[in-house]
Amino acid sequence: MCSAVGSSCQARLCCGGAGDACCPGLTCGAGLSCLGAACGSTVTCETTPTPLRYQGSDQTPTAIAVNATAATAATTVFWVDTSWSGFVRSSPVASANPATVESGMSSAYYPSALALSPDFSTLFWADLHYFYECPLGGAICAAAPTQLTATNNSPPPPGTFAVNSTTLYFYPGAGNSGIHSCAWASCTPTPFVALGGIAGMALDSQNLYWTDAIQNSVNSWPLGSPASPGTGTALASGRGTLRGLALDSSHVYWAEDQAIWSANHSGGNQTMLSNGGGCPSAIAVDGAALYWADPCLSAIYKLPLCGSPLQKLWGAGPSGAPDTPVGLTLDSRSVYWTDPNGNLVMSLPK
Repeated sequence: MCSAVGSSCQARLCCGGAGDACCPGLTCGAGLSCLGAACGSTVTCETTPTPLRYQGSDQTPTAIAVNATAATAATTVFWVDTSWSGFVRSSPVASANPATVESGMSSAYYPSALALSPDFSTLFWADLHYFYECPLGGAICAAAPTQLTATNNSPPPPGTFAVNSTTLYFYPGAGNSGIHSCAWASCTPTPFVALGGIAGMALDSQNLYWTDAIQNSVNSWPLGSPASPGTGTALASGRGTLRGLALDSSHVYWAEDQAIWSANHSGGNQTMLSNGGGCPSAIAVDGAALYWADPCLSAIYKLPLCGSPLQKLWGAGPSGAPDTPVGLTLDSRSVYWTDPNGNLVMSLPK
């Protein structure tokens, strides 16, 4: 990628066709920009950056969220420490000093899944006993967390918990079948989809999408369907080992075996986008690129949707120890992830 000897290029790529990478000696197509500079300008190749380590003492940080969409800038990152003495934590994105959102109650007992409301005013999480919600006042709960419903010792795994403006959707975990839902105001869980070994989940304004590691399929089902619980509509079936899933306005993306795949929202045009080995897991998309965590290769990857080459954004473990990236999320500026092996929550500019 880089023409400068000894440099390590982490620059964004331009989507203007072949040869449009933003590195020394290369230029972009007409009307595009390279790292904020006009195309044709001299662009300095970035050296490999050092992630910001938000926390070095959490035992096993897993699920993660930020108070922004992939198109807006976050002010706060939230995560859970999945251990018997775990915490729900937060930190300003410009600081490495986390604040405990909530601790000292049963909600600190093996917390797992985490989600924010679409307007980022309310934080939801689950532990071994209950689902909780709390209204946020900045980076912490503005009031005591409210118990919504019991998890019956089967909290949803990270990546299997989604929230819209009225409803929670979640996979109750081991020993349960299918996806359940409940209203914020009165959380009485009811089956939403009857089948399931859910590995990843996401929703838009019309449908819930998920990967099913038992049925080996990528599926969708209309929100608020009167036919619930249904079995889901298979968008892609006969698949391999399925993990994380992400959506944009036109496509669904998923991690399968050693590859990343895409299809349109109806399941058509199924395409393998990358087959880089490892075991891609958590996945996110921002309209310009896909990002995913690969715990087997100890790396964070970026794949521009314009067809430009795959980039490894990060792959060096702290103090020489291997990374095990698990949870992953985005805002407009950075990618954020958890590393339970290194007990770290980290971020890196896109």
